[in-house]
Amino acid sequence: MCGRYALAYSSDDLPGQFAKWHITIEPSDDHHDKSYNVAPTAICPVYRPEDNNLKYMRWGLVPHWVKDVSKFKTFRTFNAREESLQTTRMWVQCCNYKRCAIPMSGYYEWRTKGRNKTPFYVTRRDGRLLFLAGMYDHVEKEDLWSFTIITGKAPESLKWLHDRMPVVLEPGSKSWNEWLSDRTKWSQQEVDEILTSTYKNDTMKCYQVNQDVGKTTINEEYLTKPIFKQDKEEEEMTKKNAKGNIIESVAKEEEHSILDEKESEQNQQSQEERKNIKNEDEDEDRQQSQKEHSNIKNEDDDNREIGKERQNRKRSVVQMLSPQREKKPHR
Repeated sequence: MCGRYALAYSSDDLPGQFAKWHITIEPSDDHHDKSYNVAPTAICPVYRPEDNNLKYMRWGLVPHWVKDVSKFKTFRTFNAREESLQTTRMWVQCCNYKRCAIPMSGYYEWRTKGRNKTPFYVTRRDGRLLFLAGMYDHVEKEDLWSFTIITGKAPESLKWLHDRMPVVLEPGSKSWNEWLSDRTKWSQQEVDEILTSTYKNDTMKCYQVNQDVGKTTINEEYLTKPIFKQDKEEEEMTKKNAKGNIIESVAKEEEHSILDEKESEQNQQSQEERKNIKNEDEDEDRQQSQKEHSNIKNEDDDNREIGKERQNRKRSVVQMLSPQREKKPHR
């Protein structure tokens, strides 16, 4: 999904940035400042090929048939799944007639690991504008223009971050030309073919950023800056293995995880050692107790023998000292 992005160029800067892609746009009457934390419901510039300038629209598509805009929940429509553009009624007409591209400096994505969510920033290496595939609609009654960003299944090289990602369009590519053409009839298979999520290691990069990006009230440039220095060697290895640009922060998380496992093993080993020592102490105490009990029993037996022997001696002495009866003769 894509629920937050940055546009580090003002409305005055954008014509020059579009020119780097050989796209000519006229200065807009509307104005916007640089924004490093664009969130749903914000008013953002959107590129439509039929215009010579940018159209400002609200992020979170509101269908043209909605009667009460205030009651429509746009948090459900700031993204549209590529797989359902020709199978969901709300998207079919937009997919056929109202396609666009959303310019930005980069987008944010949160990596979930257990209960922890870590924000990352995805952007181009050359600093040029990044364009995402989108659709728009117009509620004439309230003159409300709104748009949505299309997402697809993440490629293998970026699945470590999230299982989905926005569809990136590169100006001049087949996908760009097809999506922004005046074509009005599509099959889902054709949509699948041109809107494939891609992440190229040689043109894009991804790194961890500050947790403050989760606060919509904060809109500062530091939100787009990496919080760790990128390890060049690790980056090259990541490119070679096509597993995405996993930065030093990810390695640190894994290192902490390993340390936690080792600490857990040590604690478990320590507990087992303490248990063994306790068992040994108990065995030793038990043996000592049995030994003492045995000694006491032996002493009792000895005392009884001594007592018997004394009684026998005493009886013998008494017999020796007692006068013998004289036998009287019979008459």
